Amino acid sequence: MELLTISILLVSSEELHTPILVKLDFEVTNNVVEYEACIIGLHVAMEIGVNNTWVYADSNIIINQIS
Repeated sequence: MELLTISILLVSSEELHTPILVKLDFEVTNNVVEYEACIIGLHVAMEIGVNNTWVYADSNIIINQIS
């Protein structure tokens, strides 16, 4: 089984960039990778005390479901 790496970039209103890399060790579809990236990014944002977020992704399905 191939490990997939998810890349996430959190950017603050002060332009502080926080890159996040996560390796998935289970088989996934492209949509599942998008969901995982979104969920992980939102969890990290919550953990560091973010109150407001904008989510950008290259999948309209994911963005529409989150909205």
